[in-house]
Amino acid sequence: MVMLSVRGGPRWGRPLRGALTKALAEATESAGGYLVPAEVSDEILTALRARSAVMRLGPRIVPVEKELSVVSISSGASASYVGENLRIAVSEEAFAQAPLLRPKQLAALVPVSNRLLRDAEESPDIEEVIRADIAEVLALRADLAFLLGTGLDGGPIGIANVPGLTPAPDLGTNGRTPTFDDLKDAVAALRPANAPFMRPGWIFNPRLLSTLEKVKDSTGRYLADAGLLTFDATGGGGTLLGFKFATTAQIPTNLSVGSSDDTTEIFFSSDWEEAWIGENEALTIELSSEASYTVDGVAWQSAFQQKQTLFRATLHHDLGLTAA
Repeated sequence: MVMLSVRGGPRWGRPLRGALTKALAEATESAGGYLVPAEVSDEILTALRARSAVMRLGPRIVPVEKELSVVSISSGASASYVGENLRIAVSEEAFAQAPLLRPKQLAALVPVSNRLLRDAEESPDIEEVIRADIAEVLALRADLAFLLGTGLDGGPIGIANVPGLTPAPDLGTNGRTPTFDDLKDAVAALRPANAPFMRPGWIFNPRLLSTLEKVKDSTGRYLADAGLLTFDATGGGGTLLGFKFATTAQIPTNLSVGSSDDTTEIFFSSDWEEAWIGENEALTIELSSEASYTVDGVAWQSAFQQKQTLFRATLHHDLGLTAA
């Protein structure tokens, strides 16, 4: 691997308020909270995956309980030519096993006014806003962890911090605008490793698009004019050099490289299915109109007093690369 909301479509289904009312009626009065029905959580999880840049490029999603270990071939068999009546040399693979995925908890706490929830019963648009907001906050945080996570905050180790990645083209001590040749070199760097180009793709900050639009190919044509840069209907993706790309603002544009302080990173993989997302359990969303919460860790807010309902969303997952 090399490092270098549109409205429309089908409605989300039955009104969120109706689902929540049913769930509340089934809960005990003293519980103070209740679960959002599984089908609603599944719809939000689907939206989360649609909003995550990493998820859009097709990583392999696998169920994991406590830990998933992956068996790999540390040294392979060999073949050789053999003369007539001579013995064929024996060779065998050596296997290695290492833990790859240990799910970490991703959580979000979103206060929503009870008035807005009541309005959602009559307005599917408001319901969609609530669901989209929960999915968006989870998707953005997941992208940050999957790409740049250090593992020190209880989250996954991101791709940028996985050892053994294929080096990107050298853009100089202070960094510079990538050229057409740089982009081609990023792709070419993976070929000597016999990398399978099964699900190739790029991830970068959307600001980079304004730079890429001014890059010219070897004949002097802008990449878009040459069909080497295209955009899909969502505006958050397209193709670059014929390979799919997805954008996320979670990749910073103010990295310090030498004397420059406005550089960014580009991620390219020849096969994003080699990025495994291990999920421990389905997305769970719990609600409470009686709990309290704090924004700064000092001052506490009462949901009951402020006529709010707290949405607590939790998901357990991890990321690992099967070929780095």
